[in-house]
Amino acid sequence: MLIFASETRTSIVREILDTEASYVKGLAFVIEYFVGPLRLLSDTDEPVLTKEEIDELFGNVEEIREKNSTLLKRLEERIAAWHADQSVGDIFVQLVGNSSDRVLV
Repeated sequence: MLIFASETRTSIVREILDTEASYVKGLAFVIEYFVGPLRLLSDTDEPVLTKEEIDELFGNVEEIREKNSTLLKRLEERIAAWHADQSVGDIFVQLVGNSSDRVLV
């Protein structure tokens, strides 16, 4: 039964890693193909959206990507040397450890 529990924990941690990698990739796509170009166009004579509208639509997506990229890196480092007695909860706690470091979604 202990082997099954260990395999289950490993599977769950890998799923967290895969999900986080996909999320960061998606955020990067949104920033590169939508936010960036819209911000560039907002400085033209005929903007698609105003800077205020872009901020309202996309909020702090760059900050979210930065935080989640850090989370992804730390998860990758932990999982590279993974063994059954490890956990990943401390990584999440460290990233939101103080209120000035929190990113609102």
